[in-house]
Amino acid sequence: MDGKEITKRLKPGGGVKELAKKLGVTSPTVSQVIHGKRPNARIRQAIACAIGRPVAEVFPDQEA
Repeated sequence: MDGKEITKRLKPGGGVKELAKKLGVTSPTVSQVIHGKRPNARIRQAIACAIGRPVAEVFPDQEA
């Protein structure tokens, strides 16, 4: 799944900003994880959970 698709799927739940707030990180941090620029298993797991998909499906090119 690419970054635009992930971001689009997050919007109904409050988007990147709300997820970042729940995780105690900044929106840019979540965006960097979405776009593969910052590896973070905890944030990848939270993103996948927020859009209801397995981590391996959302981030197929990254280690879980």
